[in-house]
Formats: sequence, C-alpha cells, structure tokens
Amino acid sequence: MGSSPAGIGNEKAATVYTMNGNQVVIRRQMDDMRFDDLTGAIVNPIQVPDEALKGLKPVSLAPQSLSLQTQRLPQLVWFDDIPDPLREALPKRIEYWRRKGVTLLSALVATTASVDVVTRHLQDLFFAPASDHGTVALRRFYDPRVFLHLPWILDRRQMMSVMGPINVWAWPNGSGDWQYHKNDDMFALSRPSVARLNFSQKQKVTLSRLPLINQVSEGLSVSAPDFDQDATFFRTVDQLLSEAKEKGIVDDRDCRLYVTQAFQFGPDIHKHPDMEACRIKATSSTISYVEACSDLSDEMLAHYAIEGKREVL
Repeated sequence: MGSSPAGIGNEKAATVYTMNGNQVVIRRQMDDMRFDDLTGAIVNPIQVPDEALKGLKPVSLAPQSLSLQTQRLPQLVWFDDIPDPLREALPKRIEYWRRKGVTLLSALVATTASVDVVTRHLQDLFFAPASDHGTVALRRFYDPRVFLHLPWILDRRQMMSVMGPINVWAWPNGSGDWQYHKNDDMFALSRPSVARLNFSQKQKVTLSRLPLINQVSEGLSVSAPDFDQDATFFRTVDQLLSEAKEKGIVDDRDCRLYVTQAFQFGPDIHKHPDMEACRIKATSSTISYVEACSDLSDEMLAHYAIEGKREVL
C-alpha cells in the first residue's frame, strides 16, 4: 500500500487550516475515504466491542513495561494482514458502528514503514517527556479528542516527532467527518525522534487542560454552534481558561461558564464592573462563579458586553 495523502480523499471538498506551521485538512464525506492507500488503523479496545473488530486482527500496542494494562491500551490493525474484501468494507462498518455511538477506529494511518517500525514508534509515545499531567494527556495520543489538539499546540518539529514514520494521520470527529494531518516533508530525511520531544511550560499547561478544553467545546457546540471549532477556536478557549485561572476562578464548572459567556456575548463582557463584581464575589466567598451569575439574564449579559466594550474604548 502506498502512503499518498490521496488515501484520505479529494482535498477539493475539504476545509484546510494551519496553525504553528501544521496543516490540518477536514474531510466532509466518509465516502471519499480510499482505504487502498492507507496502511493501518488504531483501535481503543475500551470503547469498541469485540464483535465490531471481527476479522480485523488487532494487535496490542502495550509496551513491555505497561503489559499489565494491555486491555486498556490501544491496538494496531495492519491492513496487509486482513483480506481485501474486509478492508474495502471498512467504511460501511465504521459508519454502522458510528450510528450506534461507537468509534470503531480512533485513527487511520498511511506510511511506507514496516509494522515493527510503526509499533515501536507508537510505543515510544507513551513515554514522551512532558509534565505529569501533560504526559497523561499525550499518552492518549490515539484518542481523537487528544490528537485533534496537537497540531495547534505543538510546532512543526514537535509534530514531526509525534508522527515519526507515519506520513498521514486521520481521526474522526464523531459526526461522520474525518480530519487528517500530513507529516512535514521538510524533515523527511532527518525526522526528529520521540526522545527529543520536549515541551515548553506553556505547552505542558495546555496539555494538562485538554479534558477541560474538550468539555468547553462540547458545550459550545450546543450553545454557540455557529463557531467553527478549528485551531483558532481552541486556542481562544485555552486563552480564556488561562485568563479565568489567573483571576482566581478555578472550579471547572465556573471556568466553563466564564469561557461560554465570552463566546456567546463577546470577550469584553468580563471587563464590565458588574461582571468583575461577580468574579470577586465568587473568589472571596464560599459561593461559586456560577452561583454569582445565576441572576443575570441573557439581556443583561448582552448589555454588559456592550458596556464592557465601551470600557475598553
């Protein structure tokens, strides 16, 4: 099998965004997936029933030192090891299980490397040197809810270290669409290894916040569906969460409300004196920020956003 990005589909019908020099392409139709040009897939056994994996021959990626966690760690499906008819039927199988609420394949990969090389690289990612919380986040690199953030958090060389011998990494977004990241050809002859993957302090903090960032994005997909959840969106969420923490708002529920208010009514809403009063009330007493804002109607918040903008001007 080849490693052509064409294996992910026709880019003419796709949305492309770039952050930190990393390009991510958003596919819109599962029918455009061409499995003949893909090499393998990653499965999260915790989320997938055995019957969904029938015939796919998944092999555990658990390193020797984590062998006791084999049942909880991802598995690799190598397409050369399964019959062609089964591989050709994968798109329909993926869609069938998606409609049942199951993410059959957490990732699809294209590479010219051998299965042993890819396996060793993926195992190395479990030990990427980050902070305690950041390491936990990166260890779940196979989770689409983690990998989708890496291109906007990491720079080009760091993404090269994550991708290693993998040329294309695709992940589902849960609604039937797929996104993919192409490895950077610039470093194709001297790709950085996982051993050289280091993170700045800011990156470590952001990696530790990924569960909260995902909670916020899920909420905003309902309350503010007009926002495209791309790299700029996630970076803004991260900045607002950082701002909330700096102001003494630490509870996750309070942080989610702080960010949601900024998206729904505008970032200047928090500059209004009454909103600042709510924040001070929450951080200097036993009530939460959610409770401090409970009496504020949407009309009042919209007014505060306008007044807050005037405060800035």
